[in-house]
Amino acid sequence: MKNISINLKSFFEFSGKMLELECVYGEQLLNRSIQEAVLNRPGLALSGFQKYFAKDRIQVLGMAEYAYLRNLNGEDRRNALTDFFKHRFPCLILARNRKALELAGEFAVLNFSHAGPSRPGWAAPPA
Repeated sequence: MKNISINLKSFFEFSGKMLELECVYGEQLLNRSIQEAVLNRPGLALSGFQKYFAKDRIQVLGMAEYAYLRNLNGEDRRNALTDFFKHRFPCLILARNRKALELAGEFAVLNFSHAGPSRPGWAAPPA
């Protein structure tokens, strides 16, 4: 794995325009660094398997993760998201934001509940 060091502000300024990302929370944390130049889809972590969670990577929630989370009852979804947000990953990208908005309130509440906002969150435009 190639280690890099780029701050989130630079990443957001460069990639955010191309990907039409909007920073939806955590703008004050854009000085944090990305250490790995790879994205992670955290489906396994959300389902409970977190042994090899890629905490140094940008996390991307897409249609599969949304579908899984929507299938969970409220308590199980909160538990899955609470465990997910305990990791100190650099940031979270909510792909296909029309689906993300259904769960965004829970993301924000749980993200902020772990010692304040611990990472920025970005939303991508609808697919």
